[in-house]
Amino acid sequence: MASPAKLRKEGEDVVEGFIHNVSPRRQSKNNSPYFTAVLQSARQSYHRLVIFSMEQQATFTQAEKNGNAVRLRNVRRSISFADPDGFDVLCSRGTKVDVTTLPFLRSTPASCRRMTVVEVKALGPKQKVGELRGKVRLSGAASRVVQVNQADCELREVRISDGTGEVKVTLWDSFVGQVEEGLSYAFTNFSTRDREGCISLCTGPTSSIEEIGDLDVPEEGGGEQHDTSTALFSATVKGIEVRIVRKCSSCRFAQRQFVERSVTHRCEGCRLKQGALSFCPSFAVKAVLSTAGGEHSVTLTNISRTHYYTNYNNYLYVLNNTTYM
Repeated sequence: MASPAKLRKEGEDVVEGFIHNVSPRRQSKNNSPYFTAVLQSARQSYHRLVIFSMEQQATFTQAEKNGNAVRLRNVRRSISFADPDGFDVLCSRGTKVDVTTLPFLRSTPASCRRMTVVEVKALGPKQKVGELRGKVRLSGAASRVVQVNQADCELREVRISDGTGEVKVTLWDSFVGQVEEGLSYAFTNFSTRDREGCISLCTGPTSSIEEIGDLDVPEEGGGEQHDTSTALFSATVKGIEVRIVRKCSSCRFAQRQFVERSVTHRCEGCRLKQGALSFCPSFAVKAVLSTAGGEHSVTLTNISRTHYYTNYNNYLYVLNNTTYM
């Protein structure tokens, strides 16, 4: 007969529930690959799953797609820093996944379902927002270039409203030119940030933006005023310098020793060895402009580059959307 200690141990390494929100591959600080998911263990009880076995990803993805309740055996429970009253579930290669039945229905967690602006602003920082639909209220401010991990990254801040409120959204790199003022979009897989006590949203590696039908959102009155003034001047383009920077798809670290014709490359940040095609290219474009006051070197943002390429002679528009070095 098993001892009480052994019975407790066997009971503690089994959890049951529904699987939600299986993530893509991620990389830990010690270069161990893993992925995450959410386990619904009761009607309104959710726990973070961390799986350190990429071979299990297909199984968890299929369980989420089918909506089946599962029993996870050979797992460990860990203190949850996101929820001090709860726990995280750690899975390994030895974790067994079996289909089971449970006395409650599957319910999508708030972090995976569509939310409103007022619900987003009630969240804490570093929380995932599955989907938010809203209309872009302000996109007149020019984007700017900042240094992140020793690389130039472009960002643009806009505001979106859905009738329940308004929230600021920070768009990074490839997302900068994907929205226009007055149009409605579905913002998927964004995360919250705390900026001076106010919750805002930010894009991430798995984010997406899709234009949708026009939302009937009333105009916000008496809101914050935003300065979108610009300065116009004439100049002659003397030269254009284009520099390609490769960034790790996992940690976004800019690579300095990347060889374009290589088959594989080890990231200089997270040290993960990946196929060369996994390192996303970004383009840093500088223009040398000649004015009556002399020559100036400017960095062209994504928006200004797009208009420069399509309207070669429209220099004034390009200059409106540049950031001085």
